[in-house]
Amino acid sequence: MFEANFYHAIYFNARFMRQALPSASSGSSGNWPLSLDDVKAYLRVDASDDDAVISSLIDFACDFIQRETAQQMLTATYTYYLDRFPVHELGVSFITGTMQVASSRHEIRLPNPPLQSITSIQYMSNGVLTTLDPTIYTVDAAGKPGRIVLNCGQSWPVTDGVANAVKIVYVAGYGDASTVPNMFKQAIKWFVAHCYENREAVTVDARVAVQELPWGLRAIVESLMFRDAICA
Repeated sequence: MFEANFYHAIYFNARFMRQALPSASSGSSGNWPLSLDDVKAYLRVDASDDDAVISSLIDFACDFIQRETAQQMLTATYTYYLDRFPVHELGVSFITGTMQVASSRHEIRLPNPPLQSITSIQYMSNGVLTTLDPTIYTVDAAGKPGRIVLNCGQSWPVTDGVANAVKIVYVAGYGDASTVPNMFKQAIKWFVAHCYENREAVTVDARVAVQELPWGLRAIVESLMFRDAICA
């Protein structure tokens, strides 16, 4: 199953209903848990002739693993947009036959865990971008995904009926390279090694088939996959 979805996921991964937009520095070339020297040592490559190739494979591997696992490795800033804050969901009561509140949405779950902190929450109201008072919500960064939880007795403000009326800026990731779990690093090494050894069958920028991935790599990536659907 993993092999069948491998290349489609590169181009069509839609694990979350809404995608958070990373800052310019997030996941850029060279900004990964393993350096070129780290990977070259694993590959037992001493010469510099293939440095550009290996660097591109590191970018490819890290980007794919991050997207496929739906997690952020290094600390990065994201911007998450919503058309509105969560609202009450109505349903018909089987007892009275009237419309009643079926569920109340008191939380916003954020993609790209783990969550570290919330930088700001802003929303459009009467054409003005307003900052949400942080005293009305609690930031839950203890679990995955991280959540913004409405405090008891509070309510979400009403926004203008425009696209992306709510803007949430937050920080996510495991920290620096030293605190990224070793399973991510091992997956990167194995991914790059597989692609480097099978370069004739691998083209980073083309949708082509490659030889079957090693079982160990498939197992690691599958174990790291974060499967909770984000639906604010």
